[in-house]
Amino acid sequence: MGTRFWGTVFLALFCPAVSNASNLSTLFGHNLTPTSYLLEEGQVTVGAYAIGYGITKRWTLATSPWMILSYNMPMVASKFLIAEGDTTRLSLETSFFKTFDYYIPLPYPHGQYDQESFFTRLVGTKRWGQYALHVCYGWQYFLREGRPFSLRLDPGSADPSTHSLSVLNEINITPYVGLFFEGGILGLNYAGPYLHLGASLFVQSSWGMVQAGLSASMRTNNNAVFWDRDLDVDVFHERHIHPEIQLQSYF
Repeated sequence: MGTRFWGTVFLALFCPAVSNASNLSTLFGHNLTPTSYLLEEGQVTVGAYAIGYGITKRWTLATSPWMILSYNMPMVASKFLIAEGDTTRLSLETSFFKTFDYYIPLPYPHGQYDQESFFTRLVGTKRWGQYALHVCYGWQYFLREGRPFSLRLDPGSADPSTHSLSVLNEINITPYVGLFFEGGILGLNYAGPYLHLGASLFVQSSWGMVQAGLSASMRTNNNAVFWDRDLDVDVFHERHIHPEIQLQSYF
């Protein structure tokens, strides 16, 4: 009985013929560096990381329960597929974040944030077999940043924007199990840019996806410190660890 069970698990994870690998869940990527993938038209995803709907094949609309619950920060994200070839894709994603004065008691540590911002990312993807490279240019603009989230680090100036350039390496070990490796610069326009590195493991199927990992942003110039109370900024993270955790179902 035990041998049969583990044999079934092995086949499910490592044999492409068991299911249609083209009908797998959508991989969103990392917090700073997303993929260019979208939901299929009419497809719905529900999970802690995102609730989204594929309005058309080229347009996905989503929000994040994680941001609402842990950051008192409702948000909406709109993602468009600009172009697609046999092994290439280009997408544009724009998100809007706005905190509200509420606090939900949760059984894990979380904070009270104060932020209103836009985040636009242009992502190009090139695939070679089981490997895909996602290149992302990001631009954030902060209308208010009393206590911003951890992707807004000390800019070393009064500049209300954050520019970033990063890559996400996607390695499909099997059709259902893979790895993400991330690297880039957060704050290209900062007086002291931050090195951003991350890694995660994902397991996916046609009905769901689990991803677990971490990324970190680290200051490259310890002398580039900015503190201006006139900006009403009481917290700027000097370095931060970002959870790269997702648990999603698809319908």
